[in-house]
Amino acid sequence: MKRLPMVLGDATYFFIDSSFLNMLISYGLLLTLIIIIGMTWFLYQRTRQHDYLLPVIFVAIAISSMFDQHFLEVTYNVFILMLFADLPNYQTAVGPAFDQPVVIRRGASCR
Repeated sequence: MKRLPMVLGDATYFFIDSSFLNMLISYGLLLTLIIIIGMTWFLYQRTRQHDYLLPVIFVAIAISSMFDQHFLEVTYNVFILMLFADLPNYQTAVGPAFDQPVVIRRGASCR
């Protein structure tokens, strides 16, 4: 009599590393769209005020979140709290002079 190998089952490992897919599966399409559109609108408003520092930081985190699952976790993405903060208005001084500060407080003068 031939003995068959013992099979414990088809144990496979499956984990979604993308934060955006994880959000879509966990919270559904409507809430995922609300979160993404809300953050995009907030960052767009900051760029209209010529504040490019926070949107650039957040875009870097969003690109990283395509490959890891920590987009909505405050311990990994502290910038998620920006939606609830009273942020100062900064503007990015873009120009050919390198002796000027790059980020200045709105209303302050560049020398």
